[in-house]
Amino acid sequence: MDSANRSPAPRLGCGLHLRQGSGCRGRTPDNGRLESHGMARTLIRLFLDAVATWDKPAQFLRCGERGWEAISPDRALADVESLGLGLRHLGIRRGDRVALISENRYEWVVADLAILGIGAVTVPIYATLTPEQCRAILADSEARAIFVSNAFQLAKIRAVQRDLPKLEFIVPIDPALAEGPLERSWDLVTGRGALARSADPLLFRAEADFTMPDDLATIIYTSGTTGEPKGTMLSHANISANAEACLKVIELRPSDVSLSFLPLSHIFERMAGLYTMLAAGVSIAFARSIETVAEDASQVRPTVMTGVPRFYEKVRMRVLENARSQPLLRRGIFHWALGEGLRKARAHLAGRRHFAPLAPLADQLVGAKVRARMGGRLRMGFSGGAALHPMVLE
Repeated sequence: MDSANRSPAPRLGCGLHLRQGSGCRGRTPDNGRLESHGMARTLIRLFLDAVATWDKPAQFLRCGERGWEAISPDRALADVESLGLGLRHLGIRRGDRVALISENRYEWVVADLAILGIGAVTVPIYATLTPEQCRAILADSEARAIFVSNAFQLAKIRAVQRDLPKLEFIVPIDPALAEGPLERSWDLVTGRGALARSADPLLFRAEADFTMPDDLATIIYTSGTTGEPKGTMLSHANISANAEACLKVIELRPSDVSLSFLPLSHIFERMAGLYTMLAAGVSIAFARSIETVAEDASQVRPTVMTGVPRFYEKVRMRVLENARSQPLLRRGIFHWALGEGLRKARAHLAGRRHFAPLAPLADQLVGAKVRARMGGRLRMGFSGGAALHPMVLE
């Protein structure tokens, strides 16, 4: 098809500093943050502004065979533009649905931004869904293309592709997997886009400028655990207004590093863990899996991270279980330090001043050791998706 005809802050006692919920719009210029101009931006504009604003060696971090690899904003932009123009070469039109089934990884973000950059609509699919659930989402959204991360995810789509007449392209992120008649490798698509980018360096940005904040950006489907997945249509403004406004109440810095491990297919991680971090210039590291979060954190040493209540509950439970296994004297020291930290945390949450001369000692004895397990630099955690128990918040 001819594409030319298609158009470090103070710590709270001995615990983590948890902020629950999100809200967010705009940032003030006097603290080094991007300035809001009175209206929500498109998500692709948020990304382009971030690239233009933050000059840093690592916008993203991913773990490969040689360890952690830093990806600069300029390289990320080149990858997004090449993939977006490659999709355009395939004939993906403005408003077309393009699905994405993958575990958290750098390519997930590149695909999402590339889709949005040419005015198409991202349809993320949970990597845990069955072939039949994937079929239902692809059929309901009328997706014309889908990105798949690995052989396991590709097998799901191959199993149902005959029942999906609207599906024209399957793009495996692993180039070696592209064998079927509908399959186009990631390298092939980005290669074609790179040629178009070389011929016209401003072509992608011209496409991006046609997108308006009220345009449809994504269709988010439920996980399917309570029945047939149901889709929610969200505009660029729906997401970016939240991401930008969060920065009025949350202090994020360009020097921060976050560790992303929640599914990007869930709106909380995508909004808070991706777009809010991008808007603030935070470097985003992608955990290899949920099982490697602790190990990855010890290497990346994040300063901020997002999580769900269950994650923080497990952290608290392990800390308490470890304390119970200690000798009597150590248990006593732990509970004293915990009490000091809780008093300071409760006063802070209530907006009261609290004189706690022994709080630094309590933090050194307990809090610092807890943080050390997550790399030693974690100053803030965000919880979303459900209510966080007050005891965990404290």
